[in-house]
Amino acid sequence: MSAKNTVLILIIFLTAVSATAQENWNSLTNWIGRYPTDGKGNFFKLPAIQNRLRNLLSKEDFKHLTKELLIEHQIENIKGYLVVEVSLEHCSPCDNAMLALNFKSGAMHVGFYKHESHREIARWFYSQPKDEPDDLPKEVSYEFLYMHEPKL
Repeated sequence: MSAKNTVLILIIFLTAVSATAQENWNSLTNWIGRYPTDGKGNFFKLPAIQNRLRNLLSKEDFKHLTKELLIEHQIENIKGYLVVEVSLEHCSPCDNAMLALNFKSGAMHVGFYKHESHREIARWFYSQPKDEPDDLPKEVSYEFLYMHEPKL
């Protein structure tokens, strides 16, 4: 096989892999308007989501996000990001988290917010080192900043 054919096969393979990855993230649009655990499935147990979260978070943070924050909000599409919000039962304003997944790039952002004795703590985790909170559209950032406040 010539080098030219090898390169052509490699390009076709990479294009197919890229298209498949894109389709996988777009397939999550069927979760918009649903709750993370709605009787039809569990968003956090989807293999693509669960594997990325396990690689991104500590065991404690993974457990907190997927098993302890039991109050669920409807999953939304905000400016091309799938946004999942969960909070602690009986303490929704003081302990909550958000997962934001970019439909185009697959970049995942997970933010935790906790209010404890006169201080607020916000922690972010990103699937790609180049990601920073400023990469999120302002509408998603605002949703995180104000999700602990009652919505009118």
